[in-house]
This record gives sequence, structure tokens and C-alpha cells, in this order.
Amino acid sequence: MIHIALLLHIYQPPCQSYTILKKIAQESYIPFLNVIKKLSNAKITLNINGSLTELLKTYEFEEVISLINELVLAEKIRFTGSGMYHPILPLLPPEEVERQIQLNEEYNSSVLENFAGIKGFFPPEMCISQNTLNVVKKLGFKWIIADGVACPAEWPTNKYYKYDDLAVLFRDSIISNEIAFKDISAMDLIRKLEVLFEQDYYLIIALDGETFGHHIKDYETLFLEKFINLINENEDIELVFVDDILNLYPSASVIRPIDSSWSTTHENIINEVPYPLWANPVNRLHIIQNKLQEKVYEFIELIKDESKKDKTDTKFQDCYQTVRRLLDKGEFSCKLWWACPEHFDFNIIIEGNQYLIKSAINALKCIMNMSNSKEIKFKARNLYENILLEYQLLLREIGTHFEYKYKFGHF
Repeated sequence: MIHIALLLHIYQPPCQSYTILKKIAQESYIPFLNVIKKLSNAKITLNINGSLTELLKTYEFEEVISLINELVLAEKIRFTGSGMYHPILPLLPPEEVERQIQLNEEYNSSVLENFAGIKGFFPPEMCISQNTLNVVKKLGFKWIIADGVACPAEWPTNKYYKYDDLAVLFRDSIISNEIAFKDISAMDLIRKLEVLFEQDYYLIIALDGETFGHHIKDYETLFLEKFINLINENEDIELVFVDDILNLYPSASVIRPIDSSWSTTHENIINEVPYPLWANPVNRLHIIQNKLQEKVYEFIELIKDESKKDKTDTKFQDCYQTVRRLLDKGEFSCKLWWACPEHFDFNIIIEGNQYLIKSAINALKCIMNMSNSKEIKFKARNLYENILLEYQLLLREIGTHFEYKYKFGHF
């Protein structure tokens, strides 16, 4: 028997506009969810970051939420955990990783059916590191998914590896990308699966849910519906949840997955650049943004220490929560992804870092208005000035990149 697990990841950044969200919901979310609804034996493992859930609630896209909940109750969808605002977890301190995961659990559990008690974990962009694995394991998840490039051992077809007691499952990046880039038809994929291995095996396909209908028009019917129908007609292939793999196949040896993402190449690994689209050592925009974020963390530690001194001061506590909410959103990954030359967008870079700047401004206001310590105020002012310097560097670098990009043509 061939067991196929299909994992779809849907996400939008916290700064996404109503207009674009509406377009994506109408082109992708509602159509592909309705395809899953009408098909018998459809089983989808779904990652929806709390950032998207929050936007759907804020802009009252109740149809999307209702469809998801209906499919959960019909046992056609199971969820994974993730980071609330889709941060690159290996770039965060451990306490921030834990916070993002818990925020995601709390918010999604308040909106989505049966979200509490989920077993699996989807790291944003499939970015993993030992630190990420340790936090995910600590929080009680049973499995985590990583890209195939992260596998350091023989490719698992009828077994799964573990990191201590955390199961580590790998997506088939070749087949997933063939689907994502429309390089294979549903029928050709079925034929490929039938002869891929001689023995019983499992295979995990994982890609953005927005692929279906938004990235590729009508792909929810041209591929997704056809693929699931063909599986239903084939006695040798069964669609399963990712969870099911742990029950269908035995565990093998303990491994340490390679630090990587689902955009990492073998060349990147050789060159020790595990997260090329978010922390590339030759990308000045990455370096400056990550340094800016680290300085805001210093500010957060300062205000956190002050907040512990008097928990009855409601003004200070409210201000601290504002600082935290802005930083939580500012950790989202898009500000780094859009800083790559091949898909450069200075608007998203600035929007993302404005969350961090607003967090720093509110932290400064909080300390200057409510702290009695001259030493703490002096330290806060210095931190704020350093953050502003990094932001100025960022704006200057954006201008340099922008000038070069349009040097030979109009925009």
C-alpha cells in the first residue's frame, strides 16, 4: 500500500490589506476548501498560522472559518501547530520561539474547532534548527515536519526518524515542487507514485495552500480535485493524515536534522547558509533587519524587568502589553523574504520593521513616563537611539537597492 499525506500551509502577514485578503479568499481558500468538502475520503493536514486566522476574524471572512471548522468536524482536516505571526524560528531566542507557538495555540484554539491537543508542528518556511526542535519537543508536540534537504540519513520510505522522542518527518521536496510549479499532472503523479518504490511506503506532499487558485488559477479543480479522485479510484494508494504515519510505520534511529528550510539547496548547506531567503550573510538588508530586531529584544528585556517590579501598575502593564503585541507582529518572516533581490519589495520591508520601531517607541514612552530610575531611563534612551540608527541604515540600504534596481529603466 502507498500512503500519501497532503499538508497544506496557509498564511498571510499581519499587515495584509483587506483587498488582497479578499482576493486570496475568493480565488483560493473558499474554492479549495469546497473541493475538500465535496470529495469523499479527502484528508488534509492543514497549517493555518494565527496571523491569518486573526485577519479572517478582523475582516469578517466567516465563510472561510466556517468551512474549515465544518471540515474539521467531518474529519477531513487536522491541524498542525506553528508560530503565530509566521516568524523564522531559528532566528529567534528560545523564549520568543515558545511565545510565538503558545500565542498561535491560544488564538487558534479560540476560533477553530478541535485545535487544542494537536500533535504535529509546522515550522514556518520549514526552517528548523536544534533550538527549534528542543522548544517544539518541550511543548509536547509528537512530530515536526522538515524539508527533504534536512534529512541526514537514508531517505525514509517505510520508517520514520526521531529527534529524542520527537518524530521528524520529511516532505518530498521534488514532488511537492513539481506540483507547486505545475510541472506534473494529477495522472502523471499517480503513475509516478505507482512505480516509485517496490515495497509499501509513505510520502508527504507539502506546499502552500494558496497554490490552488491564487498562485495557479483553477488549480484546485485542475489538480487537487483530480488527484484526490484518482487516489480514491486506486486500490493501491490511500490518502492519510500526517499523524497516521506514526501509527502505520515503525520508528527508526535517532537523528539530528540538518539546519535548513524548504527553500534551502544542498549548495546552501555546503556554504553554511541554512536560511538563504531570511538570513543570507551577503544580504545587507537581512543583516540590518536581524540586528534591528535583536536590539528591540534588548529593549523588551529592560521593560520586562521594570514590569515585574509593580504588577499593580495597570498603566505600565497595559503599555508593556502594547510593546509586546507590536514586537510579536514585527517578527513575521515576510520583511526578510521581500528583501531578496529576486523578489524585492521595499513597502513590505518598511511595514514589517515599523512594528519593531513602534514597539521601541512605546517601550521608551513606558519607561520615561513610569520608571523612577535615572539609570534605567538613560539605558532606555541609549537603546532607542541605537535602534533608530539601525533603522536609518535600513532605509539607506533600501534606497541604494532601489536606485540600483531601477538604474537602467523606468518603474
